[in-house]
Formats: sequence, structure tokens, C-alpha cells
Amino acid sequence: MTSVPMNLRRAISAGIGSFIAFIGLKNMGMIVDNPATLVQLGDFSKPEVLVGVLGLFLAFTLYAYRIKAAFIISIALTSIVAWTMGIGTLPKEFFSMPASIEPILFKLDVLSALSLSFLPVVITFLITDMFDSLGTLTGIGTRANLFQENNKNDKSLQKTLEADAIATTAGSLLGVSTTTAFIESAALFFVGTLFLLPLFKSIPSNAIYPVLVVVGVLMFSELGKIDFTETDLATSAGAFLIVILMPLTFSITNGIAAGFLIYTLIRLAKREFTQLNVGILAITFIGALAFIL
Repeated sequence: MTSVPMNLRRAISAGIGSFIAFIGLKNMGMIVDNPATLVQLGDFSKPEVLVGVLGLFLAFTLYAYRIKAAFIISIALTSIVAWTMGIGTLPKEFFSMPASIEPILFKLDVLSALSLSFLPVVITFLITDMFDSLGTLTGIGTRANLFQENNKNDKSLQKTLEADAIATTAGSLLGVSTTTAFIESAALFFVGTLFLLPLFKSIPSNAIYPVLVVVGVLMFSELGKIDFTETDLATSAGAFLIVILMPLTFSITNGIAAGFLIYTLIRLAKREFTQLNVGILAITFIGALAFIL
């Protein structure tokens, strides 16, 4: 990803921001389905929606005042209000051990996976997992300044991707679904919920999703670092498709694939071959496979 233009990396961050903000608004009930216009504003007379709006206000306000643990405080206060209104139930216990993995441990059918008929499935999983990981790590890392923008020798992203790849392999041996970096981890310590499952299951969703919206706004702010008055058409079109297609197709993979495809095609059409490199071409090729498969 260090070979990818910085503006496209910023677009990935902004795209993921718009994606998770859309997820948050949808699950809060502020946005609902509409067969004619696809989406519309939700019903604000419902208590669940009002609780979500309260949570959104608290999350934004506490973060604006730079209060430590602003998101956790917001979730806690909103949950108390929701429980008081009869939305959700209080947990009977707070801690529990994760379920045993013994029934699915090492239950692999490797020989069947090696057959030619299974190859499209393997490639599809590979592309989806790779693009989701690249998108999430690049998006969150760019916003959090974890990776050096102009230093191609920076190994931070490489080591992060290596850890993600090891987790994917280990996860398959343990029998779980494809392991990848989760965008929810940008809001809270995601893995910690394993041992607090009764508590987290009792928290109303309308207390949690407002935080996801705030995180989405913070990530979307990366788009402001792209000067569209100075960028060329290839970069502008690529950035636009990345940002707009992630929420519209509900897929990080589709957004990245479409953005890189249009970026590369415009560069090739204008014979700007020096603006392309192996990294960009590889992502473009894999993106094309994602659409074909």
C-alpha cells in the first residue's frame, strides 16, 4: 500500500468512515429502507430512535470536550436511559467464558478445497479478505497517523498485514470464519467483549451505534486533506468511487476495486504510464477479479 498515492489512501479512510457512519445511522433507525428511494429518514416518534439521537449527541459532545473515555461514557449513559425506558434488559451477570472451540477445532477438509471446482470460492475469499484488511488497516492507520505518509521504508503497515495474515491462517485451523481486522475496533477494544458477553449483549444497539457514527465522521475528515482543485481526473474519479461505493454497495472491497480500476484506466487512456506502478496494477487486477467472480 505504500506504492498507492496518498490521496487514494485518504479516500479509503474517508470511504470506510462513510460506510461505518451509514451502518450506524441505519441500525439506529435514523435511516430506514424505502422501496422507491432506497432509503429515507426514520420515524423519530419511536423511543429507540430518540435514544439513538441522544447517544449521538452525547458522543459528539463528550468528544468535542476531549473527555477521556468519551465513547464509553456515552454508551453507559445512553444504556441507562434506554433501560429506564424499558428498551433492553439489565444483565444478570457480567462475565462469562467464551464457548468451547473443541467441536470445530481442526475440522478441515483440505482435499476438497484443493479441487478445481472449489477454486473460485477460494479466490473470492482471498480477494474479499485482502481488500477488507487493506482498506480497514489503511483507513484507520491513516487517520490515527500510525503509518508514515512519505516513507516507503516504513514497515508498520507490512507488519500489521503480516499479523492479520497469521490470524487468518490460525483462525481457519480453529474452525472460525475468515479472521480479519474489524472497523469496530476503532471505537472500542473489540476482542475484550469475549469475556464480557452477557454485559455487551444487554447493551441496547441504539447506545452503541452512535459511537460508530462519530468514528465514521472522524475518519471521513481525511477527505478534507485532498485538494480536488489541484488533483487530476484519475485521482478525483478514483477517490470519488472509493468513497461513494463503499456505503452504497455495503462493501469495502467493491469501493476499493472500483476506485483503483477507474484510476488505472484513466491513466492508461491518457498514457500516463509513469503514474502507475506494480502495486497499483496488482490491486487493479485483483479488483477486476473481484467483479468478475
